Amino acid sequence: MRTHYIVGDHVVPVEVRKGKDAGRFTVTVDGAVREVELVRGLGGQIQFRIDDRLVRAFTAQDGDRRFVRVAGGATVEFDVGDSVRKRARSGADEGVLAASMHSQVVAVEVAVGDVVSTGDTLVVLEAMKMETRLVASRDGVVKSLSCAAGDVVEPGVPLIEVE
Repeated sequence: MRTHYIVGDHVVPVEVRKGKDAGRFTVTVDGAVREVELVRGLGGQIQFRIDDRLVRAFTAQDGDRRFVRVAGGATVEFDVGDSVRKRARSGADEGVLAASMHSQVVAVEVAVGDVVSTGDTLVVLEAMKMETRLVASRDGVVKSLSCAAGDVVEPGVPLIEVE
């Protein structure tokens, strides 16, 4: 999953990738890579381990915004970017494909630079035990790819662009 977090006016890119073992993730924050293990999650409370340090945090959601407060720390706002999501949903750029709901990427069938035809399967997603195929809406060339198999993706965030 790729997103960003906001503290005041400061915006920082974040990428979360599922690890090989359940509950383990590789988190990249503004270029720094950390291994994180989810220890416990219940309701709006989570515990995770970073560098052998146990951390407790509280989470809340308001529409598309997520808030996380680490015990004893500041509240951080996560947002996937409303303007990007609205553009993808409206179809303003039919060459940009995005998930319609929280999903996991099962397979990526193309690479940047590949030539695709209308109807070709580009990315396979799974959500709520249902498989969804993102297909090319037009002939073109894959310009960008923002996901890999195993990624968890947010609705409306561009995953692939065909021009």
